[in-house]
This record gives sequence, C-alpha cells and structure tokens, in this order.
Amino acid sequence: MSTDSTDSSITEGSLVRPLFTLAWPIVVTQLLQVAYNIADTIWLGRTAYPSAAVGALSLAFPLIFLFLSVGGGLTVAGSTLVAQYTGAGGDEDASKAASQTLAFVTVIAVVVGAIGYLSTDLLLGLLPRTPRPRGRSSRWRATTCGCSSSVRRSCSASSSSRR
Repeated sequence: MSTDSTDSSITEGSLVRPLFTLAWPIVVTQLLQVAYNIADTIWLGRTAYPSAAVGALSLAFPLIFLFLSVGGGLTVAGSTLVAQYTGAGGDEDASKAASQTLAFVTVIAVVVGAIGYLSTDLLLGLLPRTPRPRGRSSRWRATTCGCSSSVRRSCSASSSSRR
C-alpha cells in the first residue's frame, strides 16, 4: 500500500480536504439524480395533459425514492465494509467485500425491480390520488422499475393514443 502525501493527508491536518475528497462522488450522484428528475418533469410537461402527467410523476416519486433508498443504503453498507477492510490492511478482504456487495446489490435490484413492477397498482392504491394521475403514475412507475423496452414502447403508444 502506497504511503505518499495524498494517502496520509486524509487522516492528518484540516478536515476540509478529506471532507471534499470523500463527498464529491456523492454530490455528483445527487446532481445527476436531480438532473434526471428535471428532465422527467420537462418531458412530461410537454405532453397533451401536462398537469396530469406531472401529477402522476409526483404521485409515483415517493415509491421510486423508497426503492432508490434501499439500493443506496445497501451500497453505503458495502462501501463501509470495503473501507474497514482497506483501513485494516486487508486488501484481499476488501476486494471480496466489494465483489460480494456488487453481486448482492445487483440481485436485490432485480428482485426489488420485479416486485415494484408487479405491485405498482397495489402500492399506488395506498396513496391518496384522483383517478387520472393514478393511471399515469402506474405506467410511469412500471417504466422506472426496469420494464423492458417493448413494454416502454407499448406504454408510450397507449399514452399517445389517448391524447
């Protein structure tokens, strides 16, 4: 393991440099998520029924955020394990923890995506809503749960035919 000034500076001196060093990937990820949400809102705002479309997005967002939080929490837990093993000098254990975290999070993403896709109507039924945004939320939620491109095309075609 290298011990140059960059590696040791994270534990010595001012807190500002290590804080920015550790925080920038999280900040970039959050900025990309915000950009994605803004793009969704802009795209939906240009549909034939913009208020219903944006309302559907707003209704579905808490469920989307719930699933994103589960994935984010598992990723942070895996990162913590990797950091602990790396700090203890166990590079082989850190590599094993990283690969197991990646595999586990991938499996969980597929399972949670399938559950989200199959239970969209049930979960949205638990939220207060008017009938029109609920139907659009259901299609939007199913799309964000990772359905195939053919289902996305059929969702787009069915929403286009209703205009």
